Amino acid sequence: MSGNKYRTSHVTELDKNTSNDTRLVNTSKSFDGNMYEAFVTTNVNLNSTDRLFVYICNSITDIPAKPLRQIVVMVEDESKDSITTLLKPTYYREYDDVRLVCTNEKPLFMLWKRDHETIGYYHEGKSDVLKPGYELDKDGSLLINKFSHAQEDEYVCIYNNGRGEDVKQHNIKTVASRRGCCGRCEDRMSASDKAVLCDICKLWFHKDCEGLNEELYAALNKFGHKGSQDIPWQCKICKRYASGLILEITKMKQKQDKMEVKLLEIENKTKEAEKSLAHIGDKVSNNEVELKSSKERLIFQTPKYFQCKNRSQRK
Repeated sequence: MSGNKYRTSHVTELDKNTSNDTRLVNTSKSFDGNMYEAFVTTNVNLNSTDRLFVYICNSITDIPAKPLRQIVVMVEDESKDSITTLLKPTYYREYDDVRLVCTNEKPLFMLWKRDHETIGYYHEGKSDVLKPGYELDKDGSLLINKFSHAQEDEYVCIYNNGRGEDVKQHNIKTVASRRGCCGRCEDRMSASDKAVLCDICKLWFHKDCEGLNEELYAALNKFGHKGSQDIPWQCKICKRYASGLILEITKMKQKQDKMEVKLLEIENKTKEAEKSLAHIGDKVSNNEVELKSSKERLIFQTPKYFQCKNRSQRK
């Protein structure tokens, strides 16, 4: 795999020499925004003018969810002050969710490729994923859900941050988690052991340790994580824990249902009260009209009114 060239500083600190121009070193190297610790270097003379330094490095800080540090081979051209990397694999457990970071800056353009095949892109506020099993996060990171052996490969992110085009490389592989220990008996497993993976704790268990019959094991082995379908299965411990959670959720649901019934009763009573108030308001309005009419009748029936009326008739 041929790498891409980046500006870097020269190594100045060497510990001791070994044979064939190979030296042990103790220095930090910067590449693509990450820091690596170089521990072996050697010189390669291509001709009288071109001289290369080759460094074996690993990442200085452990990366969460990665069981091993990144191992990088760096090839530095002394005359051109540039560096090329041959990225060794980063290992993830199978069925873990994997995040591949492209850049910490917000790029104007971003293109994720796997073995020269485009997976997804971001451009002018628009993004799309062209292959199933992948997602693009808001920061442009490539998300791989339930990482599997079939997704092992070299991934490249090509991006433009406004100052120029750059590249971020990832080489990822799976760690066969079933070759670990059984989650119940804690005995180490071999590839020939009959075992199943718990969907919750992500631990492998011997079929016999979980008391699975042959029919259920065969179905899980055929249509489970290795097959095209995904039959969920939980170990006894997680199932017991999940049952407790389901019971608590059921109780909360029952309380919520009771509260909803009470709220509905309150809502109905509120509507009835509003109707009663509206009816009372109508009665008050009618009483006001009747009161006004009664006042007018009283005025017309007073002696003074009749005296005024007789005077106008005499005139």
